[in-house]
Amino acid sequence: MLMEYNTVQEWMERHESRPETKEERLQRFWSAKWNLYWSAVDKMAEGKKHQYRGFGVGAATLAFRPDKHIWGGQAKIFTGFNSKEKPNSQKHCAEKRIFESATASGYVQLVGLVVVGPYQPDDFSHHECSTLHPCKQCRDMMRNHPLAWPEMPILTALPPPEGILESLLPRWEPICELHMLKEILEIHERVTNCP
Repeated sequence: MLMEYNTVQEWMERHESRPETKEERLQRFWSAKWNLYWSAVDKMAEGKKHQYRGFGVGAATLAFRPDKHIWGGQAKIFTGFNSKEKPNSQKHCAEKRIFESATASGYVQLVGLVVVGPYQPDDFSHHECSTLHPCKQCRDMMRNHPLAWPEMPILTALPPPEGILESLLPRWEPICELHMLKEILEIHERVTNCP
């Protein structure tokens, strides 16, 4: 790749002056997916403290804005956690917090999303899968949100088991599912529309 340029400085200037392509953004997301996973695990623990029933959900994303250069914030990680202080209080989802933060910071696309939480069947569609999918409110929000896109990768994963030894974590791999946003929407619509 450097062969096309006379110096490293030329290469850096060229890449400072152009936004990453979609393929480059996705490659960056895949390279960072396990860092995003552990960021989401940390946020899940925070969510447990702000959820009356101790059901924590964490999420992390890589967001993109083309008006910044590659080394100056073109891609940025955002994280979020869920909260609901009392049974009748308003619910704040980890995914919604991420979308709000990225929008407020001027980012124009979420390249990919990682959601971590303990398994439970979907409250609306009752779909049972091996990981926690975004809830109906989040799915509805993402369906029409300008930062989301149909092929946006969403990695849903279970957290590490309680009490796992820290020495085992480097070798431990989470149970996870990978879908595009449009696939998650279709899964839950199909289940809901079944007779």
